[in-house]
Amino acid sequence: MIAGWLKAALGARTIRDNPEQARPGDIWVHCTCDPVTAIIRDLQTRRHRRVRAAETRYIAAVEQAQQAAHGETVVTLDVQRLAVYTSHVLAELEADLGLEPGSLPSPPEAGWLDPIDIGRSSRRGLEMAALVENIHWDSLSERVRKLASGLGHAPYDLSTANSGAPTADLPKPDAAKDHMQSKVFARPSKTLGKLGGYQIRDYAAFDYEHWGQDLFREGFRGPGPTAQALESGRYIAALGAAQTYGRFVHAPYPTLLAERLGVEVANFATGGAGPGFYLRSPKILEIASGAKLCLVQIMSGRSADNSRLHDPQKLGRLRWRDTDKRVAPDDAFRHLIETETLDTLKQIVAETRANYIDEMTQLLNAIKAPKILVWFSNRKPEYEMNYNTVRGIFAGFPQMIDADTVATLRKALGPQDRFVSLSSRRGLPSRVMNRFTGETMTIPMHNSSGDKQAYYPSQEMHLDLTKLIVEGQAKS
Repeated sequence: MIAGWLKAALGARTIRDNPEQARPGDIWVHCTCDPVTAIIRDLQTRRHRRVRAAETRYIAAVEQAQQAAHGETVVTLDVQRLAVYTSHVLAELEADLGLEPGSLPSPPEAGWLDPIDIGRSSRRGLEMAALVENIHWDSLSERVRKLASGLGHAPYDLSTANSGAPTADLPKPDAAKDHMQSKVFARPSKTLGKLGGYQIRDYAAFDYEHWGQDLFREGFRGPGPTAQALESGRYIAALGAAQTYGRFVHAPYPTLLAERLGVEVANFATGGAGPGFYLRSPKILEIASGAKLCLVQIMSGRSADNSRLHDPQKLGRLRWRDTDKRVAPDDAFRHLIETETLDTLKQIVAETRANYIDEMTQLLNAIKAPKILVWFSNRKPEYEMNYNTVRGIFAGFPQMIDADTVATLRKALGPQDRFVSLSSRRGLPSRVMNRFTGETMTIPMHNSSGDKQAYYPSQEMHLDLTKLIVEGQAKS
């Protein structure tokens, strides 16, 4: 379609859309798109998450196109940019072809944009442009970046929009829906997607803006606090697991609370974290103690050690003590249920809980700032343990933690500390939107995947918890 449009516009010049037919002096049209968008489409089509394999296929396609050109003039068109910034891209194309400004007519409005569905409406096109401008150039391999630059894709400025194309006409967010799960779009960030954890797994839907890689190699949920905020103490801190990190949400409750209080946030939460993870980091405890307020989530008990299992990193990554072999928590306790007597199993669970309470108590005592102990779950603390199944022992997040355990932890709070609890399923199950295509995406979850999830708190739940904390702050 693009080649046909150019042929009609440039009649006197020979336009080729097939490199095998090209002759010296011809202009060969190479239609492409943003490299990250191309890679994500590849992943979506193949239904797997091997980013490097997708990059390899992208590199091979670009190199094949370059080799096939045989020295002819190659016009590279990013069809996505052409659709959204038509006049801007037409001016570039006229300059590349040595034409007078205004020589090229507008491209056809229908048909050729079906794969990315921009032609449906002008607003859709602007939304797509906004999403593409949040791609993290540095999350690509160096080879892909070089090839993309050679095709005319300038490196993205990570502090602002990426392309240099006009952005003033981008749609403004609806304030009433700014944080709703169904309307999530990414924001510009300096995060590099290659850093690990949820940032890699979920980057097609969310930019978690990781920070703090000097404290933990995978980094923490961002944006992180500025040096000025840390020096002045104008920040709140948050310790916890994926619920406090805010997996699959645009704004987790620590971020929302910081916005309400007019301060910055140091969110140290990471997936699978137990209290022992923070006890191993004096620097994190120092920063948490210097905050105006520290949020401490009641984390899972799965990371606590017992006589059969230990967790060196305290991130829910268990190992058998006798073999040091890695084992998933569910698999470990399933094995114990199948091989141990009921009395032995009860003893192991009791050891795990006792070690967890000890670590949580140490953590609460180590933080000198005013604290809020947070229960954040889709279940209530009260449950009667059933030793016949893993689910009966764990009872969902926070695994192995019951009302008695919560009551014990609350006794460790000081007079300036508070306890806030939210047990809710509002907004669950939730779906996740691919921020590059606008489509509902497949969610990687543990050993399976699906188009919705009900394990992690919804954005609505984060909003509800923030409201509870703010109301309590106003009363105190």
